[in-house]
Amino acid sequence: MKKIVFVLFFMIFFPLSGQAQILRGYDALHQGPAISSSLNVHDGTDLAHLYFQKTIGYSATFYTLLAYDKDFQTIYAPGTVLSLSIDNRTFKFIPQTSHKKITAFPFNRLDGSRSEVNLTAEAITAIEGAEQIVLNFQFSDNDTLVYELPVAAVAEWKSVISLKN
Repeated sequence: MKKIVFVLFFMIFFPLSGQAQILRGYDALHQGPAISSSLNVHDGTDLAHLYFQKTIGYSATFYTLLAYDKDFQTIYAPGTVLSLSIDNRTFKFIPQTSHKKITAFPFNRLDGSRSEVNLTAEAITAIEGAEQIVLNFQFSDNDTLVYELPVAAVAEWKSVISLKN
């Protein structure tokens, strides 16, 4: 019995590398319902957590890509360029940092900020039919980080796009 409890505890709190899941919630920074694909990467690089998020705003739906290290600090440093290769088509993005005073409970006047890549409609259309997605992070110090999304995560991104809310 103790072994079973230990194994369940380990699986819940220490997910396997490459394990993805769909999360639903409210994006307080952009003020709208959000559906995200959460991927724990942990492949020995600076990239540990990757989120593909759909936020349903009042006037439009938009998609963002967030990337964090093991301490949940953004890996989008100033000067970073992200290239998404989707079935050999390349889309280049410059991460943006959003700042907003969040007054909704439970934040109550907290200044929120987040660095993210805002994906274009053309990139989203390409993702919908994608077989392979490769992320290439080019940092201002000329370091690069290349990560190929697992097939299951590509399918999950497609699910996020198709889900209504």
